Order: sequence, then C-alpha cells, then structure tokens
Amino acid sequence: MAFIDDNDLTTGIRGGVGKQLVFRRYKKQTVVSRKAKPGSLAPSPEQSGVRSKFLSASRYASTKLLEPEIKAEYTLIARMKDSSNAYATAVGDYLKATKLMAIQTDQFKGQSGFQMPIKLEDNFKAKEMSVSISNKDGTVGEQGSASFVFGDKAWMYTTTAAYASISGLKITVTVLDRPGNVTTFEKTL
Repeated sequence: MAFIDDNDLTTGIRGGVGKQLVFRRYKKQTVVSRKAKPGSLAPSPEQSGVRSKFLSASRYASTKLLEPEIKAEYTLIARMKDSSNAYATAVGDYLKATKLMAIQTDQFKGQSGFQMPIKLEDNFKAKEMSVSISNKDGTVGEQGSASFVFGDKAWMYTTTAAYASISGLKITVTVLDRPGNVTTFEKTL
C-alpha cells in the first residue's frame, strides 16, 4: 500500500484503475493499493457470518445517512473522534456493542438527588439510557432516564428516592444505541 501526498494528479481520486490499482480516501489522504483478488475457497461459516454482519452494517449506514439529522449526528461524531467519515462511523456504531465502564456509586449513601455518573466505553454510542434501582427484595424503588453531559463525557442519573440502607440495592442500566440495539448492565451495592 502506498500513501500519496497532496498533488494535482491524485487529489480526490477514488475508485479502480484497470485491474491492478484501487484509489480511496482514508483520514484525509489518498491511498492506493492493489486490487484484491477473489479467493478460490468457499467461505467458512464464521466468514459467512462476519460478511453477513458487515453487509447489515453497510445497509444500516447507507440507509441512515439518507436522513439529514442522523447524517449530521454521525458527521459530528466522526469529527469528534477523528474518524474518516460519517459512513465509517455509522458502520462502526452498528458493529460494536455498547460497553459499560463504570457506575460511580462511591459517594452514594442512599440520598435523594444524588448525581450518579455512568460511563460507557464510547459515550457517543448511546442514544437513550434508563436507570432503575431495586431494593434487596426486588421491588423497584425508582426508575428514570439518564442524560448525557458533554463536559464530563458521562451520562448522569439523578436519584429521586431516599434509601435507609444501600446494602443489596441493584442498579440496572439499560442503553439504547443508534442502531436500535438494547444492552443491559447491572450493579449490586
């Protein structure tokens, strides 16, 4: 693979040239590589699964980027993450599941109005987040939505109920991402 610096001949070029070369843009650079040759072996079941997943991700990205407000979101996220473009960001969003990094409860003593930071591996992946807190016996003490705080790069949930004891409380976080995948995390205090 060769990288071509800015020159008048290749600026903005994309696509194949003959049966040998392919030009594409990657992170604001023009990249030229050999054209891939099709393999002679049939794909394994694992390869077929991966190809199917990538096809679904590609269809998701192509469809969603037709909607101006969603395209604007993915364009903004691509810029913030220094990704190559909105399409690649949308494909990555579809392929990678949301991961919880931390529910910060160190200072939580059961008080109402406590702001509980919830951090995800990639905070921009989540579209909506709901939180419920259950008592030791399984009854739901409260539930509500968390909101994203840009300056802190974390989601924030504010408790609405007071608890005499936090021992055995179960915090359940449910995250809905842009592609519509739902992921649930639980933490018992």
